Amino acid sequence: MPALHPDDRSLLITNALVMAGALAYGMAANSVILPLLLGSLILALSLGIAWFSQGGIGSRIGLPALGMVMVGMIIHVAQGRPEAHFAVFAFLAVTVVYRHWLPVVVAAATIAVHHLTFNYLQTWGWGPICFTEPGLMRVIEHALYVIAEAGILIMLAQRARSDFRTAEHLVRITGTLLDTSGHIDLRTRDQTPIDQASGTLLEALKGIEHSIVQVRATARQDRKSTRLNSSHRLT
Repeated sequence: MPALHPDDRSLLITNALVMAGALAYGMAANSVILPLLLGSLILALSLGIAWFSQGGIGSRIGLPALGMVMVGMIIHVAQGRPEAHFAVFAFLAVTVVYRHWLPVVVAAATIAVHHLTFNYLQTWGWGPICFTEPGLMRVIEHALYVIAEAGILIMLAQRARSDFRTAEHLVRITGTLLDTSGHIDLRTRDQTPIDQASGTLLEALKGIEHSIVQVRATARQDRKSTRLNSSHRLT
């Protein structure tokens, strides 16, 4: 039975926390049926996606989208209170765990569609609630904040992705320093640097290897000279 991907677990835990918040709002308003049923359904779908995708493209699209559906639910249960909207920014920040721009964009787009549609549904009196006082300008105001945060998060995700690739490459390089027999092998002929850090490490290893080769050559030369001197003395 495969374990869930660590990145997926982060979003599942966040989803569960948002659901807990929705239940708290629901208990305060004596209305827990919606957050209990809808929240359980969202969690079940999220768990299924995480189980099958294992951090892949399905997780990067499905979990952020369902997470923002959960956020929309907590906003509705809280009757559009401004404090409930903080869940948008909190959940959006968690999507950086994938170190990819796609989950951030999916989450931002999902909550944007939610705010726009629920704002009009609330205005028309159809039941869904998004704000204490709905209005298009309020939707635009919230959207600008989400766009600003999403832009920063995308930059952070890309930087984290680059740093993670560097770390992985350095681990691979250091992993080749021991051969199958357990002896140190400083040869780096099969390694290609992908950035400055890995390039610096490979150059250092090449320098060490060259120094060792020179020391061995000098030692062999010294032993050869010693044997020659010994033979001359004997003769």
